Amino acid sequence: MMNVASCAESHGCSSNVTGGQGCWTVVEPGSSMKDSDTRKREYRSTRICGQADQPWQLWHSLNTLMGACDKNRLPKNCLSAQQFGDFFESKVATVRKATAGGSLTTELSPAPEIFDHFQLCSASDVRSVIMGSSSKLCSLNPLPTDMLKICLFELLLFITDLCSMSLQ
Repeated sequence: MMNVASCAESHGCSSNVTGGQGCWTVVEPGSSMKDSDTRKREYRSTRICGQADQPWQLWHSLNTLMGACDKNRLPKNCLSAQQFGDFFESKVATVRKATAGGSLTTELSPAPEIFDHFQLCSASDVRSVIMGSSSKLCSLNPLPTDMLKICLFELLLFITDLCSMSLQ
């Protein structure tokens, strides 16, 4: 006796199981998987557009299509906030117990210089530092260096004041 899956596959259908529900797509003999992908895309678009006036059903469909599971539950191997806090407190207590009673030693001699007064920055100092900077990009920079160099004329007084105020 042939089961439904093998029967469907023998007739040119392919299965796509998503979110626990099986979706069958008929693949005509001689057609490519690209055609099958196009039909899947059309099906998904029709499904989403058909639920535009039903927000709850629309979100459920999007989660199913995207393969998302219940986001409100943590994975079984994930620590809770309380477990993490307990672990951290235990670790700190263990370190404190292990280092209690030890003598504090340092091999560094006190610094001979004392920095209690800084010279304020001038606009020309700030300009030369910025213009001499590498123009490499970094995802941590809120403003790329190239953009800063382009807009330096407008930003120079602000940046100079910011540097000088941080040294006071």
